[in-house]
Amino acid sequence: MKPSVVANLSPIDQRKLFLANRCRRSYRFLAANFLYIKTSIDETAPPQLSHLTFNAAQGKLQAIVNRQVAEKKPIRIIVLKARHEGVTTWVQGLIFHRTIFTPNYRSMTLAHDVPTTEDIFQKSKLFYEMLPEWLQPMIRYSTKRELVFENPSDKERRTNPGLRSRTDISTANNIRTARGVHLHAFHGSEVAQWPYPSEIRTSVYPAIPNHPATVIILESTAYGAGTWFHTEWESAKAGEIEL
Repeated sequence: MKPSVVANLSPIDQRKLFLANRCRRSYRFLAANFLYIKTSIDETAPPQLSHLTFNAAQGKLQAIVNRQVAEKKPIRIIVLKARHEGVTTWVQGLIFHRTIFTPNYRSMTLAHDVPTTEDIFQKSKLFYEMLPEWLQPMIRYSTKRELVFENPSDKERRTNPGLRSRTDISTANNIRTARGVHLHAFHGSEVAQWPYPSEIRTSVYPAIPNHPATVIILESTAYGAGTWFHTEWESAKAGEIEL
């Protein structure tokens, strides 16, 4: 926006514009100020809402992303995680951040079972619902598996389409999940428990160009030695392969 235009805005609107630009530039800033997650103090207390303030594990992952971005590389990370470190939440927030600020952006998440798929979708839905209205992109529809950021009006969409971005969250039980789909970001959750990890990789990876704006992050807790994920993680750690 040109400075002359900004000067015509009210102080409140100028403040909103300033914050929106900071959010666009920084996932960490968006998360700490506007993304909400459910947290529990203990098993007997109801969940509370709090901002997504990065813990040590999430901060370490963000530092890796920052380094890859600074080097103008695609974001490619594989994470062998411990439980309750918030890795899945952090990855989903990263993908959400890119999806709501990038026109024509398509992201996909695959989880190992239906309950986890639903839980991850609810994280993204909560991210969107708790954004202030001035930061929310137009949303065409929200189902159990996808958020589509477009103008909901059929009449207006032609001249004011909105972002035309979307995020899909599904269960990793279909080896053809991403075949024929052009993706910009992919999150694989609990990959060690996927039924067809190698086949899904063959389907998903060709759908994502080797471009700095793209993201592939695989994460999982340990699920025994010798699994596809364990082998991939060991190879990546040794520098023998790249995602």
